[in-house]
Amino acid sequence: MASGKCSNCGGQLPLPEAGQPFLKCHFCGQVVPLAPPPPRPPPPSRERPPAGVGGPPPIVGRRRASSPLSSLASILFALFIVFATAGAGILRSLHHVVKNVSGVGTLVTSAPEVLYWDSSWAPYPARINGDAIEDLVGRVEIQHPESGNSQVFIDGFDGATLNRLWAAGPFGDSSDTRGLEFAVAGSRAIVTDSRSIGHILDVTNGNEVARVNLSDRAKSICASPGSGAKSEVWIEVSDEQNVLVDLTAATSKKAPRPVYCGSDHYSIEDIECHVGLFERPEATCKGVEPSFHAPGFRGERMLSDGEATVVVGTKSPGSQVPMAVGYDPKSKHVLWQRTIPQGDLASVKDGLGLTDLASGVLVSQVELTSGLFHLCALDAKSGSPLWQTEVPRSKDGSAARTMKITQTRVYLPHWTYLDVLDARSGRVIGTIGK
Repeated sequence: MASGKCSNCGGQLPLPEAGQPFLKCHFCGQVVPLAPPPPRPPPPSRERPPAGVGGPPPIVGRRRASSPLSSLASILFALFIVFATAGAGILRSLHHVVKNVSGVGTLVTSAPEVLYWDSSWAPYPARINGDAIEDLVGRVEIQHPESGNSQVFIDGFDGATLNRLWAAGPFGDSSDTRGLEFAVAGSRAIVTDSRSIGHILDVTNGNEVARVNLSDRAKSICASPGSGAKSEVWIEVSDEQNVLVDLTAATSKKAPRPVYCGSDHYSIEDIECHVGLFERPEATCKGVEPSFHAPGFRGERMLSDGEATVVVGTKSPGSQVPMAVGYDPKSKHVLWQRTIPQGDLASVKDGLGLTDLASGVLVSQVELTSGLFHLCALDAKSGSPLWQTEVPRSKDGSAARTMKITQTRVYLPHWTYLDVLDARSGRVIGTIGK
């Protein structure tokens, strides 16, 4: 405890309050007991002078005889205090009970559970409860502070309240996630595990409705686009026996990589689209065309959502302020050009951060010299700035490495959180995770 660091994740622990028996890490939920205070020394003895030598006269008291009934009442009262205290402790330790848990596993809540978001995964939008607000399905880890163990679950969340509606799993321990992939297509989700089994779930309640067996562990998974009645995913299998799975019929057949999954072979011009922060963009990503030119700008990659194309990069020559250029690949014309961050550019760190394009909105994660991160949004067709919002708790842990942009929401997973923002205003709707 002298270091003030969490022994589990290394995060900074909060300062203890008076009389507090333990500290709780805000990052991973680890409970760290505080050292008990040293025992108080006994009070100095005050010897009573002997009776008759300058002291008080001797006091002779008679002990009152206790009846059997009073002894029994004392015993019953003591037992009541013991059981009441123990019961209160048990009630304090119980957490909320998940109302609907699928048959693939059982969620036990004998101790307060800590839910945190797996930041390597953006959520899948889904329709769970039938209202007009977009819901979501994502990968989380449930940590039990007493045991220090964490398990991987696939959970469904209400889009309006961000409350958890169901939990499916566990699908293994966080220390071993070999073969663990998941996707949502239409009204079904599929989760693959280390035993090469694909668990098909109903997204409305998380119940497992069917299984498919793979020839080996899944390597990657890709969901069919669109919201049609057909729920279809393509699974890349480790032994190259790749399959196309119909989630509604629970059938699979060998199939090559479909067009909607993108190619796993790319040229040297496209290498920027497949490294680091940019390996899984929502937009179609290509290298910058040789014929492209914009003054004072160095393009790094070209993003397209089917309706608009934007080349993103940095100012050049000079300080590497993140910039974006609207581009028409057919006419080869530059449509607009502007810096991505808004406001004081001197407070922005050099270099282009995580950037993606979907539904006509270009969103970029910008790091400031203060250590904070902002999300900046531009209209992809006009280049007009839409909003700029500080990422909540952006100084905690690591920055986001992926995001999901839809018509109504921007989902940003970072550290142990998933921040949910309004795609048109940048308003922070809420956060999932601890």
